[in-house]
Amino acid sequence: MSSPKGVRLLTNDRRRVIVEPVLDALDRIEEVVSPARRHIAEMLSRYTPEQRALLFDYFRHAAPAFRAATEEIRKTPAPGRKRR
Repeated sequence: MSSPKGVRLLTNDRRRVIVEPVLDALDRIEEVVSPARRHIAEMLSRYTPEQRALLFDYFRHAAPAFRAATEEIRKTPAPGRKRR
């Protein structure tokens, strides 16, 4: 996850935020994301149900693996740079 320039992420920040949908906004959200949904549906239609199951299984496991790798990389100081 990247942060805006000049902003440092605090990985030990344990604050929580509760997000609740605003019913009046759901139609607008659908309007905004519908092009992405349409394009993804078109792309996925090229695959058989078995192939889609494999793809979904891969992404279900790959996402946490990439997050773990990102955390590992963040903890490794870059060459020539002191660890904070």
